[in-house]
Amino acid sequence: MTIGRYQTLKKLGGGGMGEVWLAEDTVLRRKVALKFLAPSLAGETNFKIRFLREAQAAAGLQHPNIIAIYDFGEAQNRFYIVMEYVKGESLRDLIDREDLAIGKALDLAIQICAGLSAAHAAGIVHRDMKPANIMLDKDGRVKIADFGLARVEGVAQLTDAGAVMGTPHYMSPEQAQGRKLDQRSDIFSVGVILYELLTRRQPFSGEDTRALFEAIKSRQPEPLARYKAEVSPELQRIVDKALDKDVAARYQNVSDLSVDLGKQKKALSTTPLPSAPPPVPPIVTVPPQKTAVKRNYRLIASVAVSALFLLVFLARWLNLSLLERKVNQALQTENLPQEGYAGYKAAGDSLFDRRQYAEAKMKYEQALAHNSNDQNVIRQIEECKRLIAIIQEAERHGMVYIPGGAFLMGSEDGEDDEKPVHQVYVNEFCIDKYEVTVEQYRQFLLAKERRQPEKWDEQAQFPQRPVVYVNWDDANAYASWAGKRLPTEAEWEYAARGGNTGLWGKPKYKFVWGDDASSIPANYNADGSRSREWKSAKRYLREGGTYAPNGYGLYDMAGNVWEWCADWYAENYYQDSLERNPKGPGTGTQGVLRGGAWNSDLDDLRCANRLRYFASNADDIVGFRCAKDIR
Repeated sequence: MTIGRYQTLKKLGGGGMGEVWLAEDTVLRRKVALKFLAPSLAGETNFKIRFLREAQAAAGLQHPNIIAIYDFGEAQNRFYIVMEYVKGESLRDLIDREDLAIGKALDLAIQICAGLSAAHAAGIVHRDMKPANIMLDKDGRVKIADFGLARVEGVAQLTDAGAVMGTPHYMSPEQAQGRKLDQRSDIFSVGVILYELLTRRQPFSGEDTRALFEAIKSRQPEPLARYKAEVSPELQRIVDKALDKDVAARYQNVSDLSVDLGKQKKALSTTPLPSAPPPVPPIVTVPPQKTAVKRNYRLIASVAVSALFLLVFLARWLNLSLLERKVNQALQTENLPQEGYAGYKAAGDSLFDRRQYAEAKMKYEQALAHNSNDQNVIRQIEECKRLIAIIQEAERHGMVYIPGGAFLMGSEDGEDDEKPVHQVYVNEFCIDKYEVTVEQYRQFLLAKERRQPEKWDEQAQFPQRPVVYVNWDDANAYASWAGKRLPTEAEWEYAARGGNTGLWGKPKYKFVWGDDASSIPANYNADGSRSREWKSAKRYLREGGTYAPNGYGLYDMAGNVWEWCADWYAENYYQDSLERNPKGPGTGTQGVLRGGAWNSDLDDLRCANRLRYFASNADDIVGFRCAKDIR
């Protein structure tokens, strides 16, 4: 497609207001990024003005840490902005991919402050600072983008008073309340980003937007040292000040925040690290002279200090090596079920709960051996104890612990309701290792005197198969009786992907076990010969555990029976959902099924596949598994 002098090459991404394309400037022979206003918004005056304002606001900013704006225009009834093309990744991608060293996190935050300082000096408040709006070029240089919600001093506002605009997890308390904003709101957002750079976690969370806003307004985030033990008290103070809910107590300008971060970075570079001891200087023999006595003392002290650092380094290396050996030994002994070890080996390098258990147990023993009052060690012990207790409790209830984390949800290969592929974070939770069985459901029926599912007498002949003919209400009733709940769509897909989060804007695996369709160990209609009727269901349904588990040790996340999710179906679910712990609408008539069944074709088994299904329906292809919150 040709837009004026620009030839589009490929789509780079999209959002609520439009989409971004890589293009070539045919006159200057350079790559550029074209940002188009969504056609559906082209008739909305406010959106057109806001789109133009983004171009005007950013075009007036000339700074190496802000994406440059080259042009603005309209062609083929579409408004567009021409901007600098950054060949690299977003800060969101980097955080998801890498556990950053403190020094690197500080460097990125300082660059963000530099770019934001230039915007503030020009009277511009960004109002939507978040990792997805910060690009990194191939040299690691920060480039702030997306001034679409920027407020310019002296320019009339487009939104009504009290309107809340921005990305919820990165909003300041005053932004969440729809109050008037100034540069200190951006500083709060930078504090959230800095917290996430250091911990890979967001400081505030909630089950929905209302609960999230309440957390932003009234709750204090967990101390940084809980997630990164080497964080200094001074760095904690800096983050706390940036995140202060009182705008008067917060940093008043971003330059002051940058100065404090720079001091922390300098302190890191001047502090010797035990893991990298300085080289031992050569000992030079000097004839005994009175004038050389002090020089010799310095030399001896230097050698002693170097030797001490070397001993600390060796001790630390030996301790970690011993820990790794003990973990691997534990995985191969009777301390853990053999099927778990086999599942871990089958899953390659994917996360697996038994390995987490072994690592937590060894780290716990290692921390106890310190016999120290150091707060970091104490926190490490408490976290290990917590993790061990969670995993053991999950095992007792036939569940698997799923660590919180981010992943790429959705697919560009499926229906429109699977698009776009987008970043999602889910909190830690537990989920059933197997689908709920006929025997488990029988106990529920006896306890609650509920209506028996269809074909119950014949189902009861196979007590370890998954129960079927269960509608959405019945599945929820069972989950409530068992002290559990149904998983959300985000939780289900995250668990199905087995820890394979993906990089560079694409999910890593298309199916539960990888991209190779021929290797899927699942119960599905591979050759198309299975007819849809109860006698076929009786023949083809399998007990849980017949096929290999996925990377989290979960069985039958693809095939066997479709599984109910907690969410009501919404076609625009991905466009409108939160970036953290998203949920579907609160009411509806159609639920969502995931995973495919014994009569499904291969396409149904994709991790991202969504099947809308009337909640009142009960069928021989529909079952469920439960999830549980971690308190």
